Amino acid sequence: MTRQQTRSSALLWAAAIVVAALLGTPAFFSQILLPLLAVTSLLPRAGSCLTRSPTP
Repeated sequence: MTRQQTRSSALLWAAAIVVAALLGTPAFFSQILLPLLAVTSLLPRAGSCLTRSPTP
């Protein structure tokens, strides 16, 4: 993930958390679930392959 994509993703997750809080969703969503999902989506994936294999 490039730096610009990371920033965009972080901004979208922050907006989702704020909107969830403004809409009065249960505390579980706005304080626990959404931040947890945001962190896991922004973390680099270990073992992810960025290049294609030379064999088909």
